[in-house]
Amino acid sequence: MKFKLKCRIDRTELYNGKHIANVSTPSADQYSSPNSFKIYSERPLGNVGDEIEPVVQMTGFIRQRKYNDKQTGQEKIYYDDVTFLNFVEPQAASMSKAS
Repeated sequence: MKFKLKCRIDRTELYNGKHIANVSTPSADQYSSPNSFKIYSERPLGNVGDEIEPVVQMTGFIRQRKYNDKQTGQEKIYYDDVTFLNFVEPQAASMSKAS
């Protein structure tokens, strides 16, 4: 799934050769908190405070975790979702000569 994400860069870091930008999106209204995400990219997306609108690809999976209920001692399962937003590099337009 690819989409454009209007956001502001709150923090940046370089980890294992990947640039990671912590970003936040505008709140739905004055009483809501903004959503926060990490965007992974091959190059920096900007500086802290920059408002950007990158195209990202969302990928992820659901991981099953087992735990013991403290009250009953019964083994239960929790489903943890893991989501990644990866920056989509713009593709150069291919030009072909007309014959």
